[in-house]
Amino acid sequence: MYLSLERASFCSMHARLDVNGGCVLATSLSPANLNDPANSELKQPTYEEVDNI
Repeated sequence: MYLSLERASFCSMHARLDVNGGCVLATSLSPANLNDPANSELKQPTYEEVDNI
């Protein structure tokens, strides 16, 4: 993933700050969504599927 982000900023498709900001945003939203109690119903089937592997 890092390599493709590096290419995007190198090719002037995005500014480096935009690319880094997107990474920080995604990194902060992922744990927030995983720890949100409202999403517990969505996570339960996934836990059960992993237990059956």
